[in-house]
Amino acid sequence: ACLDDFTHHNIDVACSLLETCGRFLYRSPETTIRMANMLEILMRLKNVKNLDPRHSTLVENAYYLCKPPERSARVSKVRPPLYQ
Repeated sequence: ACLDDFTHHNIDVACSLLETCGRFLYRSPETTIRMANMLEILMRLKNVKNLDPRHSTLVENAYYLCKPPERSARVSKVRPPLYQ
């Protein structure tokens, strides 16, 4: 319902919901596909609508909290026994 009328307080509600439980729902096998679709719709709406900077930042933060960008694994330094 918040994505149907994506304006003002509905943006705040949708982002708050995603910030609190979005990552859990995105990682759960039962809801992964649905959340991926919802996040895709959220970003499409952000790009289509002319949002003020506060709402744009809210949407981006909620998106990246649910689905962080992929990055390569950290390579740990091999330390000599003296420095361990």
